[in-house]
Amino acid sequence: MKTAKLGAMFLVSLMAIAGVGASYAYWAETITMSGTVNTGSFNIEWSLGAIGDTETPGNDFSHVEAVISGDGNTLTVTVVNGYQCIEYYVNFDIHNAGTVPAHLGGFNVVGGNTPADWIWIGGDPSGTYLNPGQSWLGTMSIHIDDAVMNGVYTFTITIPAHQYNDPHTP
Repeated sequence: MKTAKLGAMFLVSLMAIAGVGASYAYWAETITMSGTVNTGSFNIEWSLGAIGDTETPGNDFSHVEAVISGDGNTLTVTVVNGYQCIEYYVNFDIHNAGTVPAHLGGFNVVGGNTPADWIWIGGDPSGTYLNPGQSWLGTMSIHIDDAVMNGVYTFTITIPAHQYNDPHTP
């Protein structure tokens, strides 16, 4: 009887160990998702068109210069030897050199000592959307009126721009 009891206990123990072993024998696998996000670039730049003045031929003693900074973000306009009743003009464009659409704001004349009525800017880019590669064409003229001799007049014009889906109006 002891042998039968011992055999039954052995059999129950064997089944318990087999059950534990079977529970550890299940297969398992982990799956993984990986990804890459490549963001675009936001880059609004100036480009120059024709520049000049309205001096009569043969009396061309002054001129206008326009230079774009290396990063394309600053357009510097200089009137050299300017005098009254001559109009100096700069044709330009604002272009989207980035890879995401842009929303342009309006021109802001800030700083400087140039009277506001000397500067005229044709057009208003406010609300303009530029897709990559698109441009907005504009012109600026400076008409010197009642200037001080040997004076130096400065001005800065800024144009805010945001990515097209920014909820804040530039």
